[in-house]
Amino acid sequence: MKIEEINRGEIFCIEGTKTYPKLKLRTGYVDMRDEYVNRENLNFEAEIMSEEEIKKEFEKYGMGEETIRNLWATLLNKYD
Repeated sequence: MKIEEINRGEIFCIEGTKTYPKLKLRTGYVDMRDEYVNRENLNFEAEIMSEEEIKKEFEKYGMGEETIRNLWATLLNKYD
């Protein structure tokens, strides 16, 4: 699927790169690790990440489920 087909608020990866989860915004996305925002070049193949994949990725950085939810909400509020 293409990025524009993903719903706002969903977490996804581009071209199978799960180590850099992205958060879909109304327009574009924000990289959840480095907060890079892309609103223009959205012609990439993307895949929605499962809750387990998201949890596994962020556990590498010592983040639990509550911290991940807080990051999700903070990024939506800041960039959407």
